[in-house]
Amino acid sequence: MNTTIRSADEFPPHSHLLIATGRRPNTDDLGLDRTTIACDKHGYIQVDDELRTTAPGVWAIGDCNGKGAFTHTSYNDYEIVAANLLDHDHRRVSDRITAYNLYIDPPLGRAGMTDHEIERTGRKVLSAKRQMTRVGRAVEKGETQGS
Repeated sequence: MNTTIRSADEFPPHSHLLIATGRRPNTDDLGLDRTTIACDKHGYIQVDDELRTTAPGVWAIGDCNGKGAFTHTSYNDYEIVAANLLDHDHRRVSDRITAYNLYIDPPLGRAGMTDHEIERTGRKVLSAKRQMTRVGRAVEKGETQGS
């Protein structure tokens, strides 16, 4: 979205301004250019569905691989690699149930596919939403708008 404000009169009523600049991995100083480990155009280490890099015997877990930027996602990366390496249990990133958190007050979370992702698969699914009037913390704080 691009917005040009020419005068104070054009500025919409507001109380806060959030500027999100995006994320980028901290892989620049790892010396990957001296290895056979490939990165994408954004600097994320390229991995396959079992988190193997392009270098034999090297896996990439956590924020550096671009497969998720949450602590629980990084831990699940570890679980995938450990299961494949140590237990010979074929686990993949594509089997992961997507979880999403927005750290606001009250917090917002989602698990699984979005409605749009569900529509694209053509699957029959059970979908549920919980009204904020049913969330204890929201009721306690008197912030029950939304679903």
